[in-house]
Amino acid sequence: MSSTVVGLLVFVSVFAGAVIGIILNRLLPEDHLSKESQDVIRLGTGMLSVLASLVLGLLIASAKTSFDRIDADVRQFSSSVIELGDALRAMGPAAAPTLAILHDYTVRSVSTHSGGIEEPSDVEDNVAGDLMVRLRDSIIALPDTTPRQAMLHAQAWSLFQALQRSRWKILQEAPDTFQPAVMYILVTWIALIFVSFGMSAPHNMTVLVALCICSAAIGGAIFLAHEMDSPFDGYIQISPEPMQKALVHLSPRS
Repeated sequence: MSSTVVGLLVFVSVFAGAVIGIILNRLLPEDHLSKESQDVIRLGTGMLSVLASLVLGLLIASAKTSFDRIDADVRQFSSSVIELGDALRAMGPAAAPTLAILHDYTVRSVSTHSGGIEEPSDVEDNVAGDLMVRLRDSIIALPDTTPRQAMLHAQAWSLFQALQRSRWKILQEAPDTFQPAVMYILVTWIALIFVSFGMSAPHNMTVLVALCICSAAIGGAIFLAHEMDSPFDGYIQISPEPMQKALVHLSPRS
């Protein structure tokens, strides 16, 4: 389900709670709406508001932390690509086929996926995976007969291992971690709070518009958390610029 749909559903659910509260205000007997009853409701909704605010804040903070971590991982991955390319280029013509494989992998990453690396999913990108296997075998086969070649070979192998670790780290971390159960409970709490608002609020257009705006704000907050939890698609996503820069660096030089 897209973040936009999630945000709209939350908005509708919360605003529906306010409307239900207004309807209950008209249907309930007067003794159910006495000052004493209203005080008890305010105490209960006050506690619920604290809990909802805490959970909503943690939800957004967790999504933002995850987004920033994956963004840093992608940047580290692109740096490893550039460093490996420099090491292979320093090995001379013998490493040209290996450099070409690295270039092909980077081209595929940039051209087929919005984040500049295989878009994480339950199934790995087989073409990208095959290119990484070919890159590994090609690096292993590089000559290391002279001390300089041996040093550069060891450096290239170390950089490839770092590249492989970064790649798997991103693939493992990036899939959606947004827990629907948490959202359902949170939205239920907030809807109940808005029911209490509708029960105690005056019945006029100003109040209705204010409740609508507040509902939209809650929907926007959930949209933001859900959007950041999907870092490789949607409106808020990891920038492909680091991998694009890596591709430019790997491109053949005239």
